[in-house]
Amino acid sequence: MKHIKIEIRTTPKGKVGRIVEQTHRGIEFGRETKSYLHNEFELSSVGYPNSELNKLFVKGSYDYGADNSFKIPSELWLSKLRACVKAYNREFRYKKSDKVEVIE
Repeated sequence: MKHIKIEIRTTPKGKVGRIVEQTHRGIEFGRETKSYLHNEFELSSVGYPNSELNKLFVKGSYDYGADNSFKIPSELWLSKLRACVKAYNREFRYKKSDKVEVIE
């Protein structure tokens, strides 16, 4: 099961995001690639968190900068990010046929 969770904060200088949970990095992040694409918005697991046009670089193979926050460039970008993260989590969640044991 793969999962990503992003926290969005509103500051006096605008909105910023921070990845609070990410279960897979690098080549294991997407479907046999380092990226996941949904409706022309891409999550890419290389480097460290950073926002670009229609793309969010999530945590990559390196720990340097992995806990960095990233700027939310616009409400439209944030809307695309929300849809992409929801699609990623939905696609990679465990299936009912999977045997899942929770130990607390």
